[in-house]
Amino acid sequence: MEPPHILNLPDDILYEIFNHFKCDKIHRGLFDSSIYDDGAKRLTVQDARLVCRLFNKLASPLLCPTLRVRLDHASLDLVAKVSESPLIAEGVCNIEIVVGYRPRELATDLLRFAKHRAMDLRFHIGDGYRCVMEEIEFNGGDDETISDYPYEVYQQITDYGENIRSAWIEYTRAADKGAISPEYLHLLLQGHQEYIQKHEEQFQLITDGSFVERLASAMSRMAHCASLHFVDDVDCYSTLDDVSPLVFRDDAREFSRFMTAPLSWSEIRHLKVGEILPAKLLWELPIALHKAGLILRAMLIHTFPHPDWCPAIYPATWTNLYDACHHLRIFRLEGISLGRSSETSDPVLGRGLAFVERYIGTVLSSEDFELINLRFRDSAVGDDVASYRVGLLPEAINWPRIKKLSISYISLSQDELEKFCCGLGYMVEDIRLNNIDLRSGSWAGALDMLRERVPKKRQEMILPCFCFWELTGGEFGKESRESYLGIKLTKNPLVEKCRDYVFGLGVTENPLR
Repeated sequence: MEPPHILNLPDDILYEIFNHFKCDKIHRGLFDSSIYDDGAKRLTVQDARLVCRLFNKLASPLLCPTLRVRLDHASLDLVAKVSESPLIAEGVCNIEIVVGYRPRELATDLLRFAKHRAMDLRFHIGDGYRCVMEEIEFNGGDDETISDYPYEVYQQITDYGENIRSAWIEYTRAADKGAISPEYLHLLLQGHQEYIQKHEEQFQLITDGSFVERLASAMSRMAHCASLHFVDDVDCYSTLDDVSPLVFRDDAREFSRFMTAPLSWSEIRHLKVGEILPAKLLWELPIALHKAGLILRAMLIHTFPHPDWCPAIYPATWTNLYDACHHLRIFRLEGISLGRSSETSDPVLGRGLAFVERYIGTVLSSEDFELINLRFRDSAVGDDVASYRVGLLPEAINWPRIKKLSISYISLSQDELEKFCCGLGYMVEDIRLNNIDLRSGSWAGALDMLRERVPKKRQEMILPCFCFWELTGGEFGKESRESYLGIKLTKNPLVEKCRDYVFGLGVTENPLR
């Protein structure tokens, strides 16, 4: 009798064994970046593929649940290669598109580029490592327990960075451009040339449509890929944690990574330069996927760009975008770039806000939504103020299947709030309302609507710690009692009672009536 062996197990049992190593972020067939993932599972999958043909067949679909795609040919080539491997392509559920951009204004102006990178040097190399040095000094020079490297290493790299920064700043100011050290000038010119090349590659891929065309073509060969994430900050320069700080000085590749790093959309806005060209992908890619026959189920946008820096808007695309997003089940907006005010009295700003409302309203038109997270905080402003006015957004809401809803940093009227609540179905399991300001009217009616929409078994649910937080206006008053300068203070007992009323936790009468 042949001894038992794992290869002799039936295929369905082997499948269940391998399924144990599936990425934890895959939930109901969609990629959820908020779920913790055990990275060790991926290493197991990588090793298992090398054992034999059968293991390769079972493990390959678990290898790449998500692919990160940058605005360059190398990334597109990789995605195409993955899509042409049926076993690996079968397991791809999400495409993360890195939309950090290298603005043309820095490519065409050497002095402006020098000023910007000099500022980056002070932030990343100067201020960053100086904090470590101060901590070592505070602890009596004990660099062995406080830091990974001796104090002298941090001193060397901060001096090096400061010397370059000072030389570049002087170069931008001096009439005699020949006074700069040849070494530092070479670093600047070479870095700028590499930046220009990468800018031109990004610019060409977006403007000629080849990025969207090639990516949509590759995704059409990935049967289970139904999710898009647009992120703009993952490639912004940051120092490496697992190598010596001196690598910045001694390794030309690391210095090149610094000089050619793209900018996040918030950084581009601070530069007050031209358009954020990759913003076109927010509507062009979903439309292209729809035309290719793909059904988009989930979408995440890290930062919605300031309308003033969006490329030319083509109204004819709205119907196409509606069709492309009509089956969305998950949408996350993590931030928006509007500035300190979203008032519509300024005609130019009003047109920009109308574009934001139209885009988000179109994306949110699906009746299949189960999870929505709308965070209208402007990270560039930096204060926790509910300033975004929702405008016509509540008119678009009709979510009969919604289960989890989180919305924060908005300002609305009683009518807008009640329209918003009216569009929710009766299957709500989790409601999070944070930093919401009611400009006029009462919260009472909205609380009754929310209570009706939470399932009757709400008492058995585990509530999030801060599902109602920083609510102002109406009965809650205009002054927040829950935070000051980012420091959390006592909770508002009236807000807590309202939360308990909505979820049926011992409060049976509306506290606001």
